[in-house]
Amino acid sequence: CADFVASKQMQNIRMELRGKAVVLMGKNTMIRKALEMGHLAHPDAGMDVLRSNIRGNIGFIFATNCQLDDIREVLAKHVRDSAAKSGQMAKANLGLPAGP
Repeated sequence: CADFVASKQMQNIRMELRGKAVVLMGKNTMIRKALEMGHLAHPDAGMDVLRSNIRGNIGFIFATNCQLDDIREVLAKHVRDSAAKSGQMAKANLGLPAGP
């Protein structure tokens, strides 16, 4: 999921993968529509399964001149914590003791 990824963070990932892989980010509705059209043209390709599993903001990385492990290393290197935003669900339980 590409939620809460800073634009500078994405730029750094793209620059590091340049020449090795293609990073494709787009509008969710356009990606879903393209997968639907692809499924109609090629029903055996499994694009309907891919489309049904898309949740939230997503992007695709197509490896052109590298292995999947190389892409995983680049992504792992660029993982950053993000500040909490209003309305966001916590990824961990947090308990605060009662104050004075």
